[in-house]
Amino acid sequence: MTAKQILQEAIVIQESKGHDYTTNPDENQFENFERVASVVSWFKNPQDQVFVSLLITKIARLAVLLDAKKPKHESIEDTFIDLTNYSALWGGKRLQNERHK
Repeated sequence: MTAKQILQEAIVIQESKGHDYTTNPDENQFENFERVASVVSWFKNPQDQVFVSLLITKIARLAVLLDAKKPKHESIEDTFIDLTNYSALWGGKRLQNERHK
């Protein structure tokens, strides 16, 4: 695969995933990033920010998909499972950090 082909494929994937992550990709392709940035700013700890970023990305995606938009990529069920897993991982990391203080 050439560099040009990789770039062309990246554009196709970005546009397709934009469908699942924004209300109207033609209007504001950065909608999901703006939502995530807003919530991440509530947390001071960099590790918390990483977990929050993953969780809010999924929650923002749900906001779009639950508004009657059919997903092009992961199912809504997969998104709920991801939220459960990220929450458990975050809780496990926080508890591990507390034990090692």
